[in-house]
Amino acid sequence: MSEKSADKHAAEKLIYGFHPVLARLRQDPAGIFEIYLDLTRRDARARDLVHQAKDNGVKLAQVEADPLRLKPTR
Repeated sequence: MSEKSADKHAAEKLIYGFHPVLARLRQDPAGIFEIYLDLTRRDARARDLVHQAKDNGVKLAQVEADPLRLKPTR
């Protein structure tokens, strides 16, 4: 792994929740690699997130909820 790749990987962070993701999307869309959204979400917040992602050219993947569950680390 090159030094540049290592630096990029070290800078990656997971953010979750509608408010934090929408805030980052509005402030720094280039700082988002990909958004994962529960495919069963069809409410206004989910629609807003989908539109914001499309408008900003951010990749959005609608997936089943189980892979989105955060597991505690020890």
